[in-house]
Amino acid sequence: MPNLFIRTSTITKWNTSGRLDEMKIDDNLPAEKVKAYWLGWLIKVCVLLFACISLWRLFHHVPYTVAIPAPPPLPHPNAFDYDLQAGEELRSYGVGGIWGTISYYRISPGHYSPAIKDKVLADNLWALDKLHEGFYYAYQSPPIRSFKHPIDQYYRDAGELAALLALSADRCAARSDWPGAVNANLDAIRLGTDMARHAPWTGVECGLRIQFTGRQDLWKALGHLDAAQARAAMARMHDLIRQQVSLADMLQEEKWAMQASLLELFQDADWRQELWTMTAGGPWPDTRNVAIRWMDPHQTWVFHEMRTPQQVMDAYTAVMDAMIAQARRPYADGTRISLAPCSVVERLSWMPAKSADYVTTNEAENTMLLTAFALQAFHTEHGGYPTSLAALVPGYLPAMPADPFAPAGATLKYKQQGTKYLLYSVGPNGKDDGGKKIDSNSDYWHGVQRYSGDVVAGM
Repeated sequence: MPNLFIRTSTITKWNTSGRLDEMKIDDNLPAEKVKAYWLGWLIKVCVLLFACISLWRLFHHVPYTVAIPAPPPLPHPNAFDYDLQAGEELRSYGVGGIWGTISYYRISPGHYSPAIKDKVLADNLWALDKLHEGFYYAYQSPPIRSFKHPIDQYYRDAGELAALLALSADRCAARSDWPGAVNANLDAIRLGTDMARHAPWTGVECGLRIQFTGRQDLWKALGHLDAAQARAAMARMHDLIRQQVSLADMLQEEKWAMQASLLELFQDADWRQELWTMTAGGPWPDTRNVAIRWMDPHQTWVFHEMRTPQQVMDAYTAVMDAMIAQARRPYADGTRISLAPCSVVERLSWMPAKSADYVTTNEAENTMLLTAFALQAFHTEHGGYPTSLAALVPGYLPAMPADPFAPAGATLKYKQQGTKYLLYSVGPNGKDDGGKKIDSNSDYWHGVQRYSGDVVAGM
């Protein structure tokens, strides 16, 4: 009599000859074997499902959000609007083309005659008046929350305004109007200082360059000031230093601007191609060519990092948060952030990664310029330079000028040299090199931390 309690199940599978075979599985097999059989199938299904989801996320748009605080309301009136108006009209006149060559806002007057220079200045005095009118009001750059924002044109116009200020200083110096030349260059520092307020790193860098230009010509003019004029310039320079935006605030605004711009970019199904074009400066690589991934290190990051919007955003946010935390510490207390070469984060944040060098150099040079005005006032009132900077406190300076590159409590280095003096900061390497300047001005914009030497006043 057949055993009625033995049941069988029939399944089919492909054999090696390509035909379907039937397999009977005894349902009374040991429970362990049955569990192992179905567990194997469950694992295979899970792996397949995971692979499908990963591929879908790689090649399809996945909505992603990140919390970005609302920007503060713009002041009214806003000095930014006055700068914008002056720059727009100035652009139509073309000061840069007439005045000379503008390279990183460093003006080269060329062979233009005094008459041509005076005409250019006279035809554009209204632009300077508009700029000066804006100095009476608070300045705040509109928040940048898109890659498509036309703010870059404003930065180029600011370069034209810096050229006009340099022209004004040049003509004042030609007439021996040294207070006028000094104030025109201080106006350039004011313009550059304002531009960093609530601006992304592009605006900060533009402002730093304009400040650098203003300082270069000031070193030539300050030696012609009398005591009262030097004190007036010193007071104005002191106010400009107090208005400087902190590095941490600069980086915070850059982070928010980039986050918002990336969120906008992620709405496009082709965001990878667009991001590659913006950051790599070339066409989207042929992803079918596997050799590209390994033979060209500059394109490897496309395949290894740009998987999902969340991965890109999280990687960028983590690096920027680390930079901001580091920026809140003194320069000498922290090590610089190291970015992986050819990574998506490196391409999005390589300029902010160098910001500590740039901003701290700017701070050191501004502090040295303030100290130089105090030394000039002391010289004209006492007939010579002091033997130490301590003689300037409190009659000229409220406190000893700090060296932003050195550990807390350290001051600028000063040496009296007959009828002259040597004033310098230890620079990014943190070592006193005896006043030997960093190799060239180009080092200032290409990661001065890599170079030995000091940041020297007047050089």
